[in-house]
Amino acid sequence: DFFRKFEIIFCVIFTSELGLRLYAFRTHFFTSGDWWNYFDLVFVLLQLVDEISQTSIGGMNRDRSDVGDHMGIIRLIRILRLLRILRLLRVIRFISELKNIVYLIIGSLGAFFWTGVLLMLLIYVLAVFFTQIVADNVTSTND
Repeated sequence: DFFRKFEIIFCVIFTSELGLRLYAFRTHFFTSGDWWNYFDLVFVLLQLVDEISQTSIGGMNRDRSDVGDHMGIIRLIRILRLLRILRLLRVIRFISELKNIVYLIIGSLGAFFWTGVLLMLLIYVLAVFFTQIVADNVTSTND
């Protein structure tokens, strides 16, 4: 119930944002060539369909078999809603500093890997060295 309220709040926020953009840009919203506009439009519409279907199915007093017929469609809509995560890519596009940091982290992964390999090699050599010292000490005390 707690998460359901948050879903409704985010649905209202996203729908309001899309409505304001549609009002502000009017036909330029569709003719600008920015595919993020279409992306947002599709996923806000999917979210609205999901919210309306959850509300209508939750309010129906039908038997479970009739509600089960609609659940496949609802599951598909929910799976498609997971693609809303791609909206974060739009934020990264606008924040150049964050974009630079992400590229730098990705670029440094190779160096990080080889640093880890060298560290593991150093640990292995020290482990063999100390094992040899302990083994020599044990054999010298037994003689």
